[in-house]
Amino acid sequence: GLKVNTAIYIPEALDGPVGEWEALCLPAGLGSRPQNLPYHWSPDLWPPSSPDCNPLDYFFWGMVENKTSKHAHNTLDSLRAAIVEEFANMKKDVVAKACGRFRHRLEMVVAADGGYIEK
Repeated sequence: GLKVNTAIYIPEALDGPVGEWEALCLPAGLGSRPQNLPYHWSPDLWPPSSPDCNPLDYFFWGMVENKTSKHAHNTLDSLRAAIVEEFANMKKDVVAKACGRFRHRLEMVVAADGGYIEK
């Protein structure tokens, strides 16, 4: 898969609606483009590629995969439709509970100094 880093993320995130918001709402010189990053931010502050830090990775994809692989899909369209249906029918309380664990998971990653955390 694609490893997302600042070279990928900054243009994707800031050249769309976020970039427009930034231009409208932030005083000149306070944007988040790389040249405006504080001098004390080093490249190692970029978050690691950790599934522990992403609710889609640590919960949602696993749940959707479990539900959509209960029967075989003969076509990519069939699989895609099943995935879309599972996300569309996901209960709000399930989403809220998974996202509610996000801060705790980030705290566990920080406590592990960025290393592996037990589930």
